Amino acid sequence: MDLITLLLIIMFLGYRNAARAREKGVNPIFWGVLTAVLFIVGSIIGSMIDLIGILIRHPEYRHAISSGNVKEAQELTVNIQEAMLENSTINGLTIMVCAFGGYLLVRYLLSIKKMPGNKNVA
Repeated sequence: MDLITLLLIIMFLGYRNAARAREKGVNPIFWGVLTAVLFIVGSIIGSMIDLIGILIRHPEYRHAISSGNVKEAQELTVNIQEAMLENSTINGLTIMVCAFGGYLLVRYLLSIKKMPGNKNVA
């Protein structure tokens, strides 16, 4: 996925949550920015999950991490990049699902937020 598409997705999801925040009577800019930040945090968490999966599938990489040898670390970087490209569809899907989870978390937080001045509406 290219950078422009990713930015458009983040902007759209931020706009949707900002519109929900406006309906609730809270600051829409805060909730839109929070959506973007949690989307990026979710992407990082998804990348970490992929990296852990690669290290589980390839136990020989674990030694290179703990060795402290620069040459082995450089080879490890190339090997991990190849492993990521090997299953790029699954890796990309994992990253996007985790990123979308950030959006859903903000949406959930907005849904449980009470409107100011109206104690009966949840």
